[in-house]
Amino acid sequence: MKQLKLILSFLVGAATVAGVAMTIYFQFIHKDVIELEVKTIDKTQLTKTPDENGLTVQYVYQDSIVKNLWKLRYVISNVGTKTIIAKGNNKNTILDHLPIVFKDSIKILSADINKSNFPVHLESLNSNIINMDFKQWKKSEFIDIIIIAENFSQTDPIISMDERDIIDSKIAFSEYKPSEENIQKKLIDYLPKGFANFLKWIIVCVICIMDIVAIVAINKQLKEDPNPKSMKLFTFTVWLIITILFSIPLLWIF
Repeated sequence: MKQLKLILSFLVGAATVAGVAMTIYFQFIHKDVIELEVKTIDKTQLTKTPDENGLTVQYVYQDSIVKNLWKLRYVISNVGTKTIIAKGNNKNTILDHLPIVFKDSIKILSADINKSNFPVHLESLNSNIINMDFKQWKKSEFIDIIIIAENFSQTDPIISMDERDIIDSKIAFSEYKPSEENIQKKLIDYLPKGFANFLKWIIVCVICIMDIVAIVAINKQLKEDPNPKSMKLFTFTVWLIITILFSIPLLWIF
């Protein structure tokens, strides 16, 4: 019973420490951040045809033959914790819009929104620049863009966005991989990245300490227990189950 009371006391203490740690994190450590993710979904060279005899493909734009035509698709998401504001006195963008720039020699023929979950529209002012015009871009909101472009370079088209167009921001570039659909997210993956990492280590430390205390308590209980070996085995099994239960949260963290 003494060991059980010790573990219960430790649980209460651990919960108190975790609560204080989370309070400190949100009050002093956690900061709202602006972060965009630009994910390449598809890059298809439409004028590239299989090596088959007699098969030819030709694209014409405004009565001119396009020799190197590409279809590009990107999903741009606000994966940070702060709203991007492009209009008004409280805006955190340098301009009243966000430009998307393509490097090398690119001529954008069309740019359309395939899907978005916030009010936004596209403006093509230059041959290789698209402006995203919006008022507010809240966290978890995204825009799915399909672009048809003529490429005058031998390299693949490269999309670019300047972090300095948004005050204190970060822009990450990635490519979509089909295997991503099969990845099962754990509960902790839905939390903000900074808080998720902080919470992981708090829980790991608490569980490790609890497991050590449980093992010490089991050993001490078995030495002091005057019961027969069968009862000692039963006691050991119960304590082992308790120790395993303490460690279960690790399964949905990692």
